[in-house]
Amino acid sequence: MGFWKLLAAVAAFFTVMSLSAAVSAVDMDLVYEAGGYSESDIELMEKITDMISSRSTATLDIEKYDLSYSELEDLYGTVVFNHPEFFYVSMVSADLDYKTKDKILAFTPIYTYSAISSNKMKKQIERAADEILSGIDSSMTVPEKVLYIHDAIVSTCDYYEGKASNKGRTVWSTLIEKSSVCVGYSL
Repeated sequence: MGFWKLLAAVAAFFTVMSLSAAVSAVDMDLVYEAGGYSESDIELMEKITDMISSRSTATLDIEKYDLSYSELEDLYGTVVFNHPEFFYVSMVSADLDYKTKDKILAFTPIYTYSAISSNKMKKQIERAADEILSGIDSSMTVPEKVLYIHDAIVSTCDYYEGKASNKGRTVWSTLIEKSSVCVGYSL
């Protein structure tokens, strides 16, 4: 196994092992607690989550949060990297309006796929995931299930070595395009 596949496998293993079951939804309260986020940060991350979930194209006024680019980048990254179902939103860019060079006034997510396309893509992702999960035997222990899922992913997905910053970072790239970077593997 190549270095990148090994690194991705380790990341995926620890991501899955931190969950209470082999396949489980992320408990965002635990993520926020572990990240040491303030109530204000959590409020904004929940607004961003709601925006993306509803595929809103409205501009979100975030002036009251008094955030720098790097602070918003951290909060936005926490949202998109903990929601694999958000494969249809750019993980590396958003539309921003600035108050000053360092403070951001407004935020708008950038959608990489239309609602119609992403709904069709979601069905393909679910079929691919179901195909992998169909090989799990009910007698398997949780570590055996994790190892099975790991093996199924790394045996079919190559490490993305391209230069496009918007490629290889989603569950779509891992399960359908079969080419992904570490975060794509873990999502």
